[in-house]
Amino acid sequence: MRGHQQQIQVARLDWFREMIMKPKKIASYQRLRVVRFSRRIRHAWPALIQQLKSLLRKTKRSWLKFRWDTRPHKALVSREEASDVLGRIGVSVINLESRQDRIAEFSHEMAQIEITDWRRVEAIDGRAEFPGINPFFSASIGCTLSHIAALDSADWLGKDAWMICEDDAELLLNREDLSSVLSAFLENPSLDVLALYGRARGASHHIGPGLRISMGLVGRVCYVVKPHMKTVLIKEFSAGVPLLLEGIRKGKGDQMWRKLQRSKYFFATPAMPAVRNRSGYSDIEGKVLGAR
Repeated sequence: MRGHQQQIQVARLDWFREMIMKPKKIASYQRLRVVRFSRRIRHAWPALIQQLKSLLRKTKRSWLKFRWDTRPHKALVSREEASDVLGRIGVSVINLESRQDRIAEFSHEMAQIEITDWRRVEAIDGRAEFPGINPFFSASIGCTLSHIAALDSADWLGKDAWMICEDDAELLLNREDLSSVLSAFLENPSLDVLALYGRARGASHHIGPGLRISMGLVGRVCYVVKPHMKTVLIKEFSAGVPLLLEGIRKGKGDQMWRKLQRSKYFFATPAMPAVRNRSGYSDIEGKVLGAR
């Protein structure tokens, strides 16, 4: 009898022990499942991100193509021979008084393509004008104000478009190829801005030999503007200054004009590289940079 009671007590102890350990086993098993799931996600995450990025690029490209295909029809504008188009475009270069080395280099660039009628626009030294804020943002404000000054001071009379260049712009096209790109841009009334320099971080769509339209263009080293875009760009660039004063990078000019590329306006870029930054000391970055 006593042996039977001992067996019952042992069984009860085993039952209580099982009831106590069961939640711990379940919790341990669940933790193991979470760990395994996390590992699978961690290994699959880079591929998933790439797939999402690829889908986003395809969506942007499709949207850009749809906008172009459904744009209001405008007749092409007949102009002079492509070889004469440079005479119909004004040129301004933004240059700090202290960077005489750069203005000399830009003068050589213009001589290479036989342009002598260009003007220098005094760049605004943002770090001197706004000493109380982060040097990167003060320099960016100076850059934006300089581009506004270049657009505002351009003499549009008798010109079909105006080219705005920063003084470290290095041309990669000869006169003939540059003239061909400019002629294609001017002849198409649907195009608003030609970014001779620009990295498209959104989407691109080829619209014919030598040209494509782009979204998400970053960089304002050299671009060509048709007259109707003067006030549009000045307004957009000006709206970015308060953001830069607050330390917001999206206030930079090449960030502000990206929204224009998403809906109402078409920004063109050459199919082949046309301009790059010359290597040297960058006043905005505050360090020496290579050609880019």
